[in-house]
Amino acid sequence: MIDRRVLVAVRKVKPDAALRQKDRTDAENVFVRGYKLSASVGRTAGVFRKNAGRMPAHPAKPEVFQLPRMRIFMRLFRIFSTSAVLVLTVLAFSSCAQSLSSSASPVSGERAMEHVLAQVALGPRPPGSPELERCREYIAAQMKSFGYVIEEDVFIADTPYGPIEMKNLIARRSNVKEGKGVIALATHYDTKLMHGINFVGANDAGSSTGLLIELGRVLADDVSGPYDYWFLFFDGEEAFIEWSAFDGTYGSRHLARKWKEDGTASKIRALILLDMIGDKDLDIMYDTNSTKVLMDLVFETAKKEGLESILSRYVGQIEDDHIPFLDIGVPSVDIIDLNYGPGNSWWHTAEDTIDKISVESLEKTGRLVLALLSRLQKESILDHIKSAR
Repeated sequence: MIDRRVLVAVRKVKPDAALRQKDRTDAENVFVRGYKLSASVGRTAGVFRKNAGRMPAHPAKPEVFQLPRMRIFMRLFRIFSTSAVLVLTVLAFSSCAQSLSSSASPVSGERAMEHVLAQVALGPRPPGSPELERCREYIAAQMKSFGYVIEEDVFIADTPYGPIEMKNLIARRSNVKEGKGVIALATHYDTKLMHGINFVGANDAGSSTGLLIELGRVLADDVSGPYDYWFLFFDGEEAFIEWSAFDGTYGSRHLARKWKEDGTASKIRALILLDMIGDKDLDIMYDTNSTKVLMDLVFETAKKEGLESILSRYVGQIEDDHIPFLDIGVPSVDIIDLNYGPGNSWWHTAEDTIDKISVESLEKTGRLVLALLSRLQKESILDHIKSAR
């Protein structure tokens, strides 16, 4: 259902309508792949499928101005020498403090980037390909090295190209007491099948997969909270031809259905999905399909941690791997930047390359996720969620 606080009207227009965007806080019209969205509330709103459409052009960010250099005359040196020394000392201390603050982060953007590079080096990684098999082996080997037990969830997906074997990976820790509730951290690790295009998917889904592996390292020995962590790597998120309820999210749909049938779903207290979080110009959307309490918490936590700059003004409904879990009653949130390049123009193109993502964006997203997990472990928030939606 469309959140009426966000969307005033949705009506069909010509599919080839020009993409338009007004960076205003009052009512605005946005054209996205044939849908006109009229929005109010101070953010650009829309209904976005993970595998269809283009975002409006990114709002201009404020320029950074540099102070002009000042000439220092020798005759003034003696007068201000004491003040100069004091200022330099303060600046040096400030620089040192910032360096310590950055290095103090347990999550490493550099390590996450190494995992992205390893995936990109394999080339395109669509479901059923030898390249994706090697990617899967890499993920499993990394998680095992941190002490995780790996389960392969193997299934046959009915795709427009016929039956294709797919494999979800589930990484669990062996040093956790039985009976704990679970917070699932998830990503997809396949890339979209694109004939004639060398689509290496540095951002989609290299970035989220790389960061999830790094988060696995950081959280491997963190067993003190009331909730356990499971790491889910979904196969077959990308649509083969056209995104629909039957083409796309193959792995998450299969696992959600399986866990609902065998009772495992009742253990999952929340699912946190990461997708496309490596963009150098990172701006995480507010997804109205996600569980509202969790989406609000993501934004509140980012602001609390000084990460407000990575939050987007866009509001919209995202269709992604969290939807099948929402459908079975698992509170879920999608942390995603669906504005990759001018007008989302690098998404699902040969331009999705390693130079478009950054260590800084990976680390900032990692910091956000760790801060979010800390709040979920300590504040009993999940005990008060009445509905997944």
